[in-house]
Amino acid sequence: MPQDGNYVFSLQGSDSSQVLVDGKKSIALRAYETGKSTETFFLKKGIHHIRIASYLILGIDFPKVSIENKDLNYGIVLGS
Repeated sequence: MPQDGNYVFSLQGSDSSQVLVDGKKSIALRAYETGKSTETFFLKKGIHHIRIASYLILGIDFPKVSIENKDLNYGIVLGS
């Protein structure tokens, strides 16, 4: 992350998915659940390991994960 701060993680998809930040489960969608899950986490400046796990049950699309910090005008989208 470019600076210390609160980062909003959003997970959007149609199957069972989860996002892990630095090895800890952050947000998840359960099997057969569609929609969006959002959580805010404080992260220190530096490199963080972000892992997306998805179990394709209903569709063929991988989940979309976005990370935002509006105070820093920072945003990124992972996956599609």
